[in-house]
Amino acid sequence: MKTFYILVGAVVAAVVGVIAHVPPRELDWDGHVVPMAQRFAGTDDDEAPLTGNIVVVTGATSGIGKSLTQKLSRLGARVVALGRSPRKLQNLRDEIPSIDTVEVDLVDLASVAAAARQVSERYTHIDILINNAGIHDGFSNMLGTSVSAQGYDQVFAVNYLSHFLLTELLTPKLLNSTKPTVAHVASS
Repeated sequence: MKTFYILVGAVVAAVVGVIAHVPPRELDWDGHVVPMAQRFAGTDDDEAPLTGNIVVVTGATSGIGKSLTQKLSRLGARVVALGRSPRKLQNLRDEIPSIDTVEVDLVDLASVAAAARQVSERYTHIDILINNAGIHDGFSNMLGTSVSAQGYDQVFAVNYLSHFLLTELLTPKLLNSTKPTVAHVASS
């Protein structure tokens, strides 16, 4: 029986090793992403197919959100970058001067409401809202030590409640767009 468990463990380790070493697939910007953006915007402008579109991105200062902010800006979109760190937001503004930034702490629903008000005051419409920010709290969450300002589980507050509230509060601005789009980025 011990040999069986060793064999199963070796197979699992081999499969995990193979999966971990698969290189990530690069996006085909010219063949896929830009044409998709052109179809969305109804244009054939190869340089800036999203010109005139306002895109709000949460978690814009790192990871997927930062990459989205960089790429969407290059495609001509006016990006409103939402993030928690004033320093990181400033660094992002220094890197991409055309973006607008709004500080928000998605753990605090009052901060989310304030950020939504700021965005609503600055823009007459929003074309795309990308709810990208997310957290994973590891095992401390099981100990009950991570709660939001309103008393909710911190991971639930950030990954679900904040995006629900932000979307709800920005819906009137989204409805002012000819092609309103809401995208939720999630992971396992």
